[in-house]
Amino acid sequence: MFTTLTWLPFVSAGEAYWAGEIPLIGYPIQVTDVGVLWAFGMGLRIANVALLSMFYLFKTTPRQIAIGLKGIGVPFSFGFLLSLIFRFIPLVKNDLLTIREAQMVRGLRINEGTLFEKVRKYGYLLLPLIFTPLKRVQLMANALDAKGFAIRNRAHRFYRMPAWKRSEIAILVIGFCLVAVLIYLARIHPEQVGVVLPYRI
Repeated sequence: MFTTLTWLPFVSAGEAYWAGEIPLIGYPIQVTDVGVLWAFGMGLRIANVALLSMFYLFKTTPRQIAIGLKGIGVPFSFGFLLSLIFRFIPLVKNDLLTIREAQMVRGLRINEGTLFEKVRKYGYLLLPLIFTPLKRVQLMANALDAKGFAIRNRAHRFYRMPAWKRSEIAILVIGFCLVAVLIYLARIHPEQVGVVLPYRI
């Protein structure tokens, strides 16, 4: 919705439903028939990327991420370190809840007051939230050093690749078939496949 609304008034092509200008700077803005479709198209693109990314992160464990990165040729050390980032996300969320409860016990009421006061109160949550993960990072570094972890060490043991399931193979085959059909249709009618507005969306 944010992407759609930010694109909507800045497309000048098409028939204008409404026209105006931004105060103080005098920049012209308008809502046109083409702009509405253009804005919805850009919003859906961003939504697709965001939803696919969220689906991947919610359905994929850090272990599977490390296996996948190793499968495409990324060194295990870098893949393992990248997977550690996703392990920290639920830990940071728990830290935020703990800090918020501790501040509320001390009398902090985050949801009360004006907007400026609410923003200022969130600073009491942000500063502890920054320093708490930093302590955990040092502990994690010490643990990796104690286990002999090194960036250029080829002796690391890799995760064992799990066997393919029948449902995964079926989904992969269906996906390849759909892509092949879309490529075939695009070669036959390139001007019609996936086009809402010619030369625009």
